[in-house]
Amino acid sequence: MIKDICNSILKYGHDNFSVVILEIFNKDSIIKTNLIKKEQYYINLYKPILNINTIARSSLGFRHTDETKKLINEFNKGKNLSEKTKQRLSALFSGELNPFWGKTHSANTLDKMRKTKLGELNPMFNKEKSQKFIEQMYKDK
Repeated sequence: MIKDICNSILKYGHDNFSVVILEIFNKDSIIKTNLIKKEQYYINLYKPILNINTIARSSLGFRHTDETKKLINEFNKGKNLSEKTKQRLSALFSGELNPFWGKTHSANTLDKMRKTKLGELNPMFNKEKSQKFIEQMYKDK
């Protein structure tokens, strides 16, 4: 679904899409079954074109089988975006349009991210680094 939306935005332009808040819930009314009923109500009311599922349901707790995971992985291996598409997506989600704009990671999250790249977990572990790479690395700091 996200791919369909991204492709449509790229094809028709960002100005032809909008985000609309249909309803605001208070903390007491956030019950999964209520949310699914409301989602179904709005699907029936607006019949959105880009919505793949015509029936509202939750995928919480759903697990793909190992076989399905393998098939998905094989399918995605050959899916490389063209440079033009990469540039368009980069422009589309840069600056204030980026969902992470104005936000920062917590110290705890930064620490977790740092620990996932230590030693052998680092993608550059035991790899030769060019002088240009080393200069850029220090420049970025």
